Amino acid sequence: MRALVCNSYAGAPESIAMIDDMVAPNCCGAEDVMIQVKASSIDPIDIKITFGYGKNLLFPFVLGRECSGRVVEIGSKVQDLDVGDEVYAAVPYYACGTASECALIPAQWVAKKPRKLSYEAAASLPYSASIVWNALVHQASFNELTTRDKRVLVHSVDNPVGCIAVQLLKAWGGHVTATVSSRAMITAQQLGVDELILHNGHNLDFDSLLSSLPKFDLVLNTVGSILHDSCRVLCREGGLVVSTVASPPASDKYGLFYGSLYSMWLRMKLVFLKVSPAQLLNSFQALND
Repeated sequence: MRALVCNSYAGAPESIAMIDDMVAPNCCGAEDVMIQVKASSIDPIDIKITFGYGKNLLFPFVLGRECSGRVVEIGSKVQDLDVGDEVYAAVPYYACGTASECALIPAQWVAKKPRKLSYEAAASLPYSASIVWNALVHQASFNELTTRDKRVLVHSVDNPVGCIAVQLLKAWGGHVTATVSSRAMITAQQLGVDELILHNGHNLDFDSLLSSLPKFDLVLNTVGSILHDSCRVLCREGGLVVSTVASPPASDKYGLFYGSLYSMWLRMKLVFLKVSPAQLLNSFQALND
């Protein structure tokens, strides 16, 4: 089958290739779903993976953290999905990717696609939406009942996580300030942000401008740890900073072989914890339908 793969840790774009002879999955486990992929997305974490994030021993491996498509086969224990369903899915960094003609994905990572979304639009949502939902609902305790009139800074909206976060916060009645680069300004304006703060080399008063604003109940940091301390300064007393940027997994410091063993152990723990992105995706389906 055709697939977009990573064939080394030389980094993008050198390590990325489209191949026609990737082995297709041919056995659907009891709790798996076989999806005929209609659309798939490459996320920032995929680029990190090409540089060695969460190292995997076996090359080539398929990239892509999210996809949409049609169910062609289900395992014997799958209850909420059926053959023919239009679905979308998100997979974690350590799982086989989705940028291929066919993807075999555990049912707990798959949900029915919102009817209003095209395959292409749906394929751009699941992974980043899961990150946003975890940050806002599970870490910050924000929801449709608690967000109204809360002041939130989204830092920044130059990425999928920031764009999705703004739309969810506005739907819940929050007051959203966002930082944005000039290249993303038009998109940010279309999202309905209450206040936009431009950050680029021409805006020398960026920090002072942010500091002059009323303090925030929540600062959502989608940029990285380098901004964590400055984000804390912008919070009111009792406010919260939540970062959505993935840190290198602990397994990376152990090298390729021992790091892979550690990753296998960590994955087993996550399975036993029953982490279920499908629950998050079903929540977004309700919002879109």
